[in-house]
Amino acid sequence: MKLITANFYENISDGKSLVKFYANWCGPCKAYSPTFNQFSEQNETIKCFSVDCGDHKDIADDFEIRSIPITILFQNGEEIKRKAGKLSIDELNDFITME
Repeated sequence: MKLITANFYENISDGKSLVKFYANWCGPCKAYSPTFNQFSEQNETIKCFSVDCGDHKDIADDFEIRSIPITILFQNGEEIKRKAGKLSIDELNDFITME
């Protein structure tokens, strides 16, 4: 999995991207990380990123992140949908479909 920093907007600008917003102190975020990492490794056709809301408050503010963890699907830089909470592999697979 790639960890986003200052080049966040460039990285999500092309194709499908899945972004997990989290914080290091968040218990549910810690529990979700292995699942998100596994999903990322199994799905090379979608770019997966994690954004630490504590380190990147500006990005979290841009997307009005008010609870964590939250996962957002982007297509060519545009938010398609978001889902709060810890997701399973099956839920992530369902989530990336754009129907």
